[in-house]
Formats: sequence, C-alpha cells, structure tokens
Amino acid sequence: MNKDALRCFQVIQRYMGDRPKSSEGQGDKLDIRIVADRGMCVVGLRTELYLQVMKQLTGNPSKESYLKGWEILCIISNCFAPPLHLAMIVRQFLEKQAFSQEKVTELLTDLKWKKLEGAALENAKLGLMAKYALQKFKHTVKTPKGRVPSVEEIEHFCEAPFKLNVFGEALENIMLNPQNVDTSSRLPRVLSFLAEAVLLLGGHASEGIFRVPGDLDGIIALRMRIERGNYDLEGIHDAAVPASLLKMWVRELEEPLIPTKFYTRCLQISQVQAAMDVVDELPQLNRSCIKYLAKYLQLVGDPVNQPKTKMSVSNLAIVFAPNLLRCPADNPLVILQNSKAEQKFVKIIVNYLDE
Repeated sequence: MNKDALRCFQVIQRYMGDRPKSSEGQGDKLDIRIVADRGMCVVGLRTELYLQVMKQLTGNPSKESYLKGWEILCIISNCFAPPLHLAMIVRQFLEKQAFSQEKVTELLTDLKWKKLEGAALENAKLGLMAKYALQKFKHTVKTPKGRVPSVEEIEHFCEAPFKLNVFGEALENIMLNPQNVDTSSRLPRVLSFLAEAVLLLGGHASEGIFRVPGDLDGIIALRMRIERGNYDLEGIHDAAVPASLLKMWVRELEEPLIPTKFYTRCLQISQVQAAMDVVDELPQLNRSCIKYLAKYLQLVGDPVNQPKTKMSVSNLAIVFAPNLLRCPADNPLVILQNSKAEQKFVKIIVNYLDE
C-alpha cells in the first residue's frame, strides 16, 4: 500500500499542477482514474487518499490548483468513502465550502454562474463543486460503488457540479432544466423515455425484464448520453439496457420517490386504502411519478405478457421495492427483514393505484 499511496499522491499533485507532468502520463482523466481504482480496490487506502487531497488543498496559494483539487474530490466522492468513524472528518471538510441547496439552484438555473467574473466566479465554482462532492459523498458512504468509473464517467463527474443533472438529483431539480422535462406529461423526461424504450425494444416479451441486468457498457453509454441531453436509442437493441437504467434512475434519486418520512408507515400497511392515502399525501411531482410507474408496471406485468417475461406484478414489486422505498438502516439484517413489507406495499400500489 505504501507504493500505491506514493504513486497516487504523485498523480494527485500532477493533476493539480503542483508537480511537473510526467512524460509517461496517459492524460489527466486517465491518470486520475488510477486514484479512483486504488481507492475502490484497496479499502486500506481510502482514508489516505482523501487526506492526501485535503492536505494539498490546505493553504494552497494557487487558485487553479485549488479548483483542480476540488475537482478530484468530485471524482472520488462518486467512487469510495473512508470508514464511518473517519467519514465525518471528510464530511465536515466538504460542508465548510458547500453552498446551500437554494444557492446551488439559483446559480444553476439558466447557468447563472457563467455570468460571474473574477473572484465571484471562482467562489461560485468552489461552492458548487463542494456541494456536489458532499451530496455524492453522503450517498457513497451508505452505498459503496462496486465498479471503477470509465474515463467518460470521470469527465461527467467534473462537469456535473455546474449543470442540472438527471441522475442522482432531487426530482424538483431535474425539472428545472426544460430539456429534461416531458412537456406532454410534465414528468421527468428520463422516466417516460426509458419506460417507452423498454416497450419499443420488446421488453414486454423479454424473459426476466427488469430482473435480468442489461449490458453494463450499454447502460453507462445511454446514461452519459441522457446526461448530455440526447434522448435517443441509437445503437441500443436490448430492452434490458433501458430497463436497468430506469431502475438505476429511481434508485439514485437524492430522495426516493416515496420519501423517507413515509417509510415506517408504509411497512405497516396491509390495506389498499391506507396505501392510497400515502400516495395522496406525497408531493405532487412524486405522486405523478408513482402513478405513472404503477400504471406502467401494470402493463408490463399484465398476465398476457407473463408467459414470455416470467415477470408477474409480484416479481416486479420485488425488483422495484428497494428502489421506491429506501430503507434508512445500514444493518443488512434490518434491510432483509423489512424487504417483505416493502414488497407488499409496492405490490398494493401497482395492483390498485389508478388514475
């Protein structure tokens, strides 16, 4: 690990411009991927790598280097986190510089941050990157990533703090960007686009749809395409790709479609009307998304399709329950114990929720 730590520190310094570029370097984003790779593959390095970046940021007189260091934090916060007893130190470091959500929304709406100049622009970039890194860090602490990101994804992590994104965002923030809104339904465009894509590619006749994962490279490529505002299926032929990405979008929402404050109540529900009452109390946008998704899963789980898909409404509820109802506990035993009640609630919603 000593050799890995030294190599990563050299990469971090070169990326920030605090060490001369190496003649053997493969390119900034490809080089910094080494840090992501080591942090994800070697648990014992995770704290070390965060502290290396934080050390390079502390007292750094170069504005350019300082912003590049925060760019690294935007990258690694998407990939790995230190152990829980040290995560609070990193979180506090991020919180000191992060803007409030209201400030972020103000700056990203119509890209107002681009109209700033000088010190105001640098401060805006810093606050936006710190807020983005903080959000991703909180998520990564709870849900460790299992795959080293591609160079394309790393480039997205660097761009993401400065625009309204589609994945890993709050519902209301997604709707602030007109290109991400389905004008006919007033829902997030990604929801209707991916749902329709599954049917267009024959998902209603594909065995194990929403259960069998799609090709990972295809999923990531489609995700990056959507993040750039390109809602098209060019080159995508397998219904499992948009199906997997739809689950991913629901799972990664900053707040689940059924907000956490309803979670305990949902576990105790066994009557249809009680479930309908919860849906009625949801924020309007959440309620509209849940109704759309329930109607869509009714279609996919129609008994006519089941001989081919082998996916009944019960099976679809098993797949979607942990994405719609996000257990706040970290204990795997608690998560497992709650799963049956989660599935029961989602099955009621899919079976009985009507427009």
